[in-house]
Amino acid sequence: MPWITNVSYKDIELGDYPDADVLIQIVCPSMEFPLPKRPVAEIQQFHFLDLERNELPELEDGKITDIQAANIILVLQRALEGNKNVLVHCVAGANRSGAVVDVGVTMGFEDTDVYRSPNLLVKHKLLKALGIEYDLDEPFYVVYNQERISPIIFGGGSG
Repeated sequence: MPWITNVSYKDIELGDYPDADVLIQIVCPSMEFPLPKRPVAEIQQFHFLDLERNELPELEDGKITDIQAANIILVLQRALEGNKNVLVHCVAGANRSGAVVDVGVTMGFEDTDVYRSPNLLVKHKLLKALGIEYDLDEPFYVVYNQERISPIIFGGGSG
């Protein structure tokens, strides 16, 4: 079974990532894509922001689109059918790429147990492109060692 994993922008720049057949690159619209240090057979590139559904509505045009989500799903489906390992990076290597990995695991890729904190807007758009129902009010969570954990949020008190 092919695997899917997430890494950061810096990991790609430094070459600190496992060999993969497919690389999905996700960066902010104002950023350049890093050049992989080792050859990858297929590279797919996407520009969109790491923003959630109701976050900064004035930047709505910079969020993932339905077309981008459908294109990412097509890349994942081809990779799964071709038994190809997939590497996904965003800037931090946890949110946007974490959402793609979460959905990839749902599709049947092997989970590599890498920490991720999926961007729920990205995850929900990908699930929608797959025709899978999702909970619009899904709570924020992180995945660590294949366990879904609700993070502890600090701050907000007047001490």
